[in-house]
Amino acid sequence: MRPLTFACTSLAALALLSAPRSAPAATPEVITLSPGDTQATWQTPLIVGNTGEDPNNCIEDVSCDTVVIVLAAGDWTGKRVFFSIHWLSPASDWDLYILEGTVNGELVSKSDGFIPQNAESTAVEVNRV
Repeated sequence: MRPLTFACTSLAALALLSAPRSAPAATPEVITLSPGDTQATWQTPLIVGNTGEDPNNCIEDVSCDTVVIVLAAGDWTGKRVFFSIHWLSPASDWDLYILEGTVNGELVSKSDGFIPQNAESTAVEVNRV
């Protein structure tokens, strides 16, 4: 069975008061999860671009950052994967999109609440072998 892959895209919906510039990619850029894993984390650099809340406007490392989550083969029956992002300033508005396969893949889940807040979260039910 081919592993299931998700692209987690974090989008900045408010432009910061500086010119867009390229930022380093997420660390790590790819995370592989097994059915028994309980947590994995990544760090996203400062993103200064603006997507206008449309994931199709993503410019990697400028207006969004992508982390690829690979679900390793195994028994995922009855299991869900929870995704969350957190940031410091409640005046910023980030959105979380979970896409299957690639950043251009099918939208599986999203969290796109409004300011003021400093977190977004969502879950994807895997439930397969």
